[in-house]
Amino acid sequence: MTKTELIEKIASKHGCTKKSVNDIINYLTEEIIETVKNNDKIVLMGFGTFSRRNSPAKTITAFGKKQDIESSSNIKFKPSNALKEVFKN
Repeated sequence: MTKTELIEKIASKHGCTKKSVNDIINYLTEEIIETVKNNDKIVLMGFGTFSRRNSPAKTITAFGKKQDIESSSNIKFKPSNALKEVFKN
């Protein structure tokens, strides 16, 4: 499902305009990004938690050569137990 399809589905189901649904989705994603970027987490009960995962710099040996790997940050999503239950079996 694309973002456009999601917007259309929500708008028709709840009697909202596509523009208002699009604005809400954009605001939600912006807030998730900004919150996680600031090392906070967002917990959506029954859905999951968005957080930041920081990986420290390290040196590895691959194929007989040492390589330096820079530190990095990524977004992490951990599904709630309720969401995990939906996908069991």
